[in-house]
Amino acid sequence: MSGNTTFEIGGNIKKLREFRGYSQEFMANELDISQKTYSNIENDTGKVSKEQIENIAGILEIDPILLLSFDDKVIFQNENCNQAGMFKVNTYNESSGIERELFEKRIEEQKELFEKIVAELKEEVTFLRSLIKQQYGEK
Repeated sequence: MSGNTTFEIGGNIKKLREFRGYSQEFMANELDISQKTYSNIENDTGKVSKEQIENIAGILEIDPILLLSFDDKVIFQNENCNQAGMFKVNTYNESSGIERELFEKRIEEQKELFEKIVAELKEEVTFLRSLIKQQYGEK
């Protein structure tokens, strides 16, 4: 057995990257590799080392073990038992931190957008009031 172990986890990496809202270019830059090399990792056509998995997991803010075993069907599943009635580990709580963080990030982005729109509307109201004052004189 050689010292180089490869893993086929490209699909997991892609799902989590998209979930985080990161581009392939961002990931490639963070890993100091080309976008094409990164794309090959996601497509499982390029080799990925244990060190790269750890780096990718760090960027995606997930435990490397969870990155390797990530299964979106399990993570978002609400059942606690399989068909045979055996207890099944529900990893939803492990992913809820990621979901909460992304949700909070989106809320913050929406809040900033809302505040920008409100500021623009206030400027518009001020401008329109000045036009009315010019038209009809000061009161």
